[in-house]
Amino acid sequence: MKKLTNVLGILIVVNLIVSLLMKYNNIPGGTIIATFNFIITLPIFMILSTIDAIKDKRNKALIIIGGIAVVVSGWGHLFTLNDWPAANFILTFGYIALTIVIFIAIFSQITKKDDEQTFSINNLLIFIIFLSLSFFLTKGEKYKITKIKKQEIAVQNSKIQSINKITDSLYLINENSNDYIIEFREKANDIKKIIAESKQRFLGYSHSNSFMDLSNKQLSCSGLTGEIMILEGKGADIKNKIGNFLEYMNQNDEILQGSQFANILLETNDIVDYKTNEQIPWEYYYFDYKTIADVVLKLNQIEIDILMIEQLILN
Repeated sequence: MKKLTNVLGILIVVNLIVSLLMKYNNIPGGTIIATFNFIITLPIFMILSTIDAIKDKRNKALIIIGGIAVVVSGWGHLFTLNDWPAANFILTFGYIALTIVIFIAIFSQITKKDDEQTFSINNLLIFIIFLSLSFFLTKGEKYKITKIKKQEIAVQNSKIQSINKITDSLYLINENSNDYIIEFREKANDIKKIIAESKQRFLGYSHSNSFMDLSNKQLSCSGLTGEIMILEGKGADIKNKIGNFLEYMNQNDEILQGSQFANILLETNDIVDYKTNEQIPWEYYYFDYKTIADVVLKLNQIEIDILMIEQLILN
């Protein structure tokens, strides 16, 4: 039984390394191997380790609790890797439990004789290697996704600059056409102003002049976005300004002629959670607990949509 347990432990580590390399090199199947490792192989390994511990008359409670902690931590990494709900809670709970178990195990190894050992050093090393690789697998995948989002932000910024030049020239042509165009531009600029202020707050907190200068770690931070977009009311302000913009367009559709297109692009109704069937406010759905990269992508997209509507009306 011990040989089977050790072979399974080595297999877990090898599978994790293989899945890590596959995901980094965009080879299909990496996520499947990692998922199989976390859900099937790891629990079987922990069951076999527990049986071995019982046969050797070691501390059963410590082994069982340690096994559960490792499995929970592994599932926490799996949840994080797939962006499933409660990922942080599961991962934190598993790590806290595992830290306590490892501390007790190491203390027992130091204070007791060899024949009284309560925890296998081999198993302990396998746990540490497994969780270390799991950590790098999860973080590596997250940073890779963030790097792609950073490139998308750069493309969006370039697009915004190009469209802005065209829009400004169109306003110069139409500036004296009527009062509706003037007020239309003011309401569009109100939205752009809030977006600019929000993005500037992120850069101010990060002590940077550009999102391109931010590290993957900074761009993958989620706590900062919730504080700025939700607690400071920036998300609600954007929603209200978009509402005012659409209301003005709807009221003057005969003159501006573009409200239907604008309503489709700038939808701000509450979103229904398909799992719980609950209504989630627009600003919470797009900004709360989202990374800086996700929020900036959304803000840029709103700005691009506004510019596209402006060009439609002015043309």
